[in-house]
Amino acid sequence: MSTLLLRAAQVIDGNGGPPLPDHEILIDGERIVAVGPRGSQRANGAAIVETKGTVLPGLVNMHAHLRGFARGEPPVSTEMAHLRAAKNARFSIQWGCTSLRDAGSTETLSQTIRDAIDQGLAVGPRVWSSGRIITTSAGHGWSGGRIANDAAEMRVAVRKNVEERVDTIKIAATGGGGTPGSNVGMPQYTAEELTVATYEAHRLGKRVLVHCNGSIGTRNAVEAKVDTIEHIGWMGMDGKLDYDPGCAEAMIANDITVVPTMSVWYRPGYDDWDKLSADQRKMRAAREERTAAWLDMFKRGVRFATGTDTWDPIQRELELMVSEMRVTPMDAIVAATRNSAIGLGALDDIGTIEKGKLADLLEVDGDPVADVADLRKVARVWKAGEMVVEDGRFLA
Repeated sequence: MSTLLLRAAQVIDGNGGPPLPDHEILIDGERIVAVGPRGSQRANGAAIVETKGTVLPGLVNMHAHLRGFARGEPPVSTEMAHLRAAKNARFSIQWGCTSLRDAGSTETLSQTIRDAIDQGLAVGPRVWSSGRIITTSAGHGWSGGRIANDAAEMRVAVRKNVEERVDTIKIAATGGGGTPGSNVGMPQYTAEELTVATYEAHRLGKRVLVHCNGSIGTRNAVEAKVDTIEHIGWMGMDGKLDYDPGCAEAMIANDITVVPTMSVWYRPGYDDWDKLSADQRKMRAAREERTAAWLDMFKRGVRFATGTDTWDPIQRELELMVSEMRVTPMDAIVAATRNSAIGLGALDDIGTIEKGKLADLLEVDGDPVADVADLRKVARVWKAGEMVVEDGRFLA
């Protein structure tokens, strides 16, 4: 196994502390074996790489759809969908995203791309596959999802997804703006039904992510003790924002991670009022109030992670957290590294630069703590100790 020594102007380890100036990272094979000040490591025979800017953990996109395509684009064949997914995976790692959770796809597409990357047939981040979204008849994502209309069907749906080799279970707890008529403010499942699904998923070793645009569905998901809540729209039955601070406190008590997907709430199309559905208009009208609610949740101690739900670079999500939610650049970096790794249940392997972790690393030119936009200045990307991107180019 090869040994590598990275010498950096500064290291951000992902734990939220100040950057470590003039530090070096010793890598043996796939994993980090030591981190310390320059000159502290014995690196006999190691290849030495001098970096110019900042080295930090590879970023994590907790909510992407590898099959994703632009609205209004005509349907494509299954074969073309797989090629598009491979392209999206390639873009992701080029942007410095070394881990990605596919938050719902058709059939077994995301499992196939995950396996192709693992086997070296495609280039991309580590992929956690959710497979098909579990939803109700006429519910959010029903056309490509797995239908479950009660607790018994929910139990079977979870088991069927596990049979299809998913890494995690996704459930639509409320309607969604992308499925007209599904009703974002009303729950699709009761707390009892979600509890059955969570029990089955956890019994089978899978974590649960839940699509929540409505406040009642969010309360149900928290009561069911799911692992991550996506979008966190806080929409009430009356079409207005219904933020519940008590529910936010329960998220902390139940160790739930929140993925606000700010990139989708702030996408340019959300300002094109004439093209929005009725549900989307309600959600757009409450956007600034919702963002203020997220900040209140953050200040209370709710764990925030990062996911785009669009094909923007993951850096846009961090920039929006800083510019709109008003957290610090370091807070946003922690959300995209350590917090996201916790949400995936993968903190033992990824999310921070520490001894024993996989050497999934990102080098950027500049200081993202001073200016979070410097995260776009990707110089190099390493995945499991192997450099896969340099100056925007993929390495064979």
